[in-house]
Amino acid sequence: MFKKIILCALLASLTVSLVQADDIADGLKAYNKGDKKQAYMLWKKAADAGNSVGIYNLGLMYANGDGVKQDFKKAVEYYQKAIEKGSIDAILNLGLMYERGNGVAKNMQKALELYKESAAKGSSLAMKNIALSYRFGDGVEKNEAEAFKWFKQSAEHGNADAQNSLAQMYRNAISVAQDYAKAIEWYKKSSKNGSSVAKYNLGQMYEFGYGVPKDILSAFGYYSEAANAGYASAQLKIAQMFEKGMGVKKDVQESKKWYLKASENGSIDAIVQTGSLFFTGDNGFEKNYTEAIRYFKFAANRGNAIAQKNLGLAYRYGMGVKQDLNEALHWYEKSADNGNAGAMRSAGRIYKHAKRYKDAVEWLTKAARRGDMYAQSDLGFLYENAKGVKRDYKKALKFYTKAAKKGEVVAQYYLAVMYYNGKGVKKDRKKAKKWMTACARQGDADAKKFLKKYKF
Repeated sequence: MFKKIILCALLASLTVSLVQADDIADGLKAYNKGDKKQAYMLWKKAADAGNSVGIYNLGLMYANGDGVKQDFKKAVEYYQKAIEKGSIDAILNLGLMYERGNGVAKNMQKALELYKESAAKGSSLAMKNIALSYRFGDGVEKNEAEAFKWFKQSAEHGNADAQNSLAQMYRNAISVAQDYAKAIEWYKKSSKNGSSVAKYNLGQMYEFGYGVPKDILSAFGYYSEAANAGYASAQLKIAQMFEKGMGVKKDVQESKKWYLKASENGSIDAIVQTGSLFFTGDNGFEKNYTEAIRYFKFAANRGNAIAQKNLGLAYRYGMGVKQDLNEALHWYEKSADNGNAGAMRSAGRIYKHAKRYKDAVEWLTKAARRGDMYAQSDLGFLYENAKGVKRDYKKALKFYTKAAKKGEVVAQYYLAVMYYNGKGVKKDRKKAKKWMTACARQGDADAKKFLKKYKF
């Protein structure tokens, strides 16, 4: 979900009201110099005299804990007083307090009332917040058409985030006919207004040719702008482009630099990939299992299935950590619970090697249902040999066939043997030769020996 909480910056809050009193202007100067105590005193003086900007600024300070101890109730009190003095920004921020339940009982309906009041007075931020409420059904029934209407109003009032969201709706045909030209138009407006997300999205439009001819150089340019503005997803993309030489000369050192920047800026995908590069020692990274584990643990503890699977691998084979099959299972099963088929298969194989065949069948079945060919091959073996299940040649044949068709070499070998010997299936030397040949072509030595030794 888009970040809906927007606290107006002190600097942005001071518009024409700045010249109304020396105390307001002097308070701003003090604030910008880092003297927040002096700023507070000057704004408090203005507030006590009834100045709406002074009152509002005190509300912001208490809401943010900026120069004073955070106190949401005092923030609400000052916002309410500022509204009485005509502050539009205070209406918006009071709505925020009701939405979050800060200083008041959480009340989304009241928040929306305040947002709509603020929007009626021209607040593009309030318009955007209303749009987000309808977009995600937050406090109101989800309504994409209403969301589109409010995003459009906010966008037309110059809000960069709303412009980007409006572009997304045109791009993805959300409550409006798909229109890449309109999407690009609004992305560009949002980009011009400083949205790094919009710059990233423009990069995607040019990379994949949505509404424009594919242009990897232009894509790289937009991604670079977003990356240099600190947008982590764009930094990850730039890292990948330098790694592969897409739209730019391949440069592993530049790639490494951007992987690390994206990781520092919190991109979980970048953290996982950086961990993987430390793990393998590829792309300019020196192999360092300790660093890899550190990255994997950070992402794994935040629910990333790939990082969890990678930790399982590390503990399974003692790479960067002491070998511990129980810990490996712990991480494999966490990853599996998050839908990773490879982790399901790996958990199943640990149980298989431990001869806990029923547990093996459980996890391998889950992986096989998600199309994992190695799990399908393993299940074929278990059904053929009555390990953890009743012997069932038909099921063995079914699983071997599924895996073999995907190119799994072990399944091809055992499938060929079943057809050759007529084990659980009618003998078919033609099919046996077909699958044994396929297996041999992948370099399997046993398959080559079989083809030489037996007649077809």
